[in-house]
Amino acid sequence: MFAPIFSLLCDLFFQLYEIKPISFPIVRVADETSSLLHEAISSDTALLRLWACRDWNILAEQSTERRSVIFSVSQPGNHPHNWNNVLSAILPQCLHFIALLKGETNASKAESKTIAAPQSPPSYDSFTSPVRMRSMALASPSSKEMDSTSLPKSSLQDKIQSTMQEAVENLKRKPIISFFWGELPDAKRRQTFAKAEPIILLIEGLSHFVAASFVEDKYGVVQKDLPEILCMLLDLQAAVEQRGPSSGAITKRTEAFTSSPTDVQLKHRLKRAIKSSIYRIVVRFQLHILNVPLPPTQKRMLEQYLEFLVG
Repeated sequence: MFAPIFSLLCDLFFQLYEIKPISFPIVRVADETSSLLHEAISSDTALLRLWACRDWNILAEQSTERRSVIFSVSQPGNHPHNWNNVLSAILPQCLHFIALLKGETNASKAESKTIAAPQSPPSYDSFTSPVRMRSMALASPSSKEMDSTSLPKSSLQDKIQSTMQEAVENLKRKPIISFFWGELPDAKRRQTFAKAEPIILLIEGLSHFVAASFVEDKYGVVQKDLPEILCMLLDLQAAVEQRGPSSGAITKRTEAFTSSPTDVQLKHRLKRAIKSSIYRIVVRFQLHILNVPLPPTQKRMLEQYLEFLVG
């Protein structure tokens, strides 16, 4: 009787503890054993990494005092170690997410081309040794003609097995069969966008931090990395827009009678987060953003945001 109630309470307490903000230190002080912010962001523990991403998002948007610690430079030397540590923890995760999106897109295209292209049977001569070729050339024409009954038993079994395997693979490509036995066409897309929650928090926090640097960055520690940050955001936008909609009539029919899955919601949130992050930076820097050195493709994408803003 009490088991379901206890399980429900445990689940509620876990969810409450999961969404509770946790503040990570930026600089290690004496006798400090907890993970620093950049260490937690790049942690292998998913829950710790999510907490750190949320802390970074809150820090970048709300905490002027903690932002000043990241904007500071070391003395002597004037090195932005705090900012470099945080950026080196954020960028690899975003770039890895972009690589997943682009890799899945290329893989799906390559797979479709492979399926569409007719497969020619392998040439028997390509597996024949030179001695065998010479003996065949010297043999009489009647010896070249081989009846199927004269084939060895093992070769005949291999041929039958290969034919059956090819028939099974062709059957698996049928829409109905692939729905039950194969991987759905949008399975990889769902797996990728299901991991978008930390990326959303990271890029939103990064845009807030870059926007705040326009006034608070006295030493220019963020300005030197602004081209790399903008390229990452624009490349992420291009990678997300390359993703096609959910394919398969059965999948669409199933989603029509159910609420949007978590990965679909995260995909839409990611799109909004990318656009709002780029707009946030463009609004803050205005025409000065055109002075940032960018490749031609990213330059044109950024100019579209500025043209829409200026009108």
